[in-house]
Amino acid sequence: MKAILAALSGAGLLFYAAASAEISKTAQLSPNMERMAPMVLNGYSRFPRNIGYAPVYDLDGHRVGLVKTLDADPTGKPAAMEIWFPTGRTLTVTASNIGYDEQQNIVTAGLTDAELGVPPPPEN
Repeated sequence: MKAILAALSGAGLLFYAAASAEISKTAQLSPNMERMAPMVLNGYSRFPRNIGYAPVYDLDGHRVGLVKTLDADPTGKPAAMEIWFPTGRTLTVTASNIGYDEQQNIVTAGLTDAELGVPPPPEN
């Protein structure tokens, strides 16, 4: 299990720079696609397949980092997720505070910039 998590987190870190371009492409849904609401991570019985490559956003819609590791309970149900920030810092958030949009492969931490300890982006 730890080897899988390490592989997922290592691959996720490599794709950090390219992920923003991919998000903008996947964010544009075709007119025929229905848009589903993100699901709370602890609502899954297992981790979704691509979540290890997902960028992480805060409640304010700012991209704050990447999924680093995923922690499951003894039955395999998601329990927590560790977020990697570009500064090198990490933070573990419980699965009940994480939303996941499978269509766009985007994770939303149910926390603000201040709660995540991330400085707010400069205002224009």
